[in-house]
Amino acid sequence: GGVGKPTTAANLALALSREGARVGILDADIYGPSQGVMFGIPEGTRPKIKDQKWFVPVEAHGIEVMSMAFLTDDNTPMVWRGPMVSGALLQLVTQTAWNDLDYLVIDMPPGTGDIQLTLAQKVPVAGAVIVTTPQDLA
Repeated sequence: GGVGKPTTAANLALALSREGARVGILDADIYGPSQGVMFGIPEGTRPKIKDQKWFVPVEAHGIEVMSMAFLTDDNTPMVWRGPMVSGALLQLVTQTAWNDLDYLVIDMPPGTGDIQLTLAQKVPVAGAVIVTTPQDLA
């Protein structure tokens, strides 16, 4: 971690939006969500619920934003593993009422764990931006 993945994801979303694209950003870092902070969304913000099934993403700076941070309490530690993490990610992906987006930017956690595997197996991905630094441990 610490290479700037959330900053890069947020800036990419904003740049695409500035070019006229309809953009959403999904904060898939279940353990350390940060897109709410990146977009200046007040702590404690919760998404509206549509038809008792869909999360309505929070809009900020013309970007639709969805994050686990909007669904949990900051003071509650996340100790999920495996199927619980995968289920939470799939719920965010499949039960968010995104508008007709041109791009959905997904801010991933560091590493190659459950979230990355779930995304690779269950969500059609059209492209990727890999953020790293020129260090042996990055």
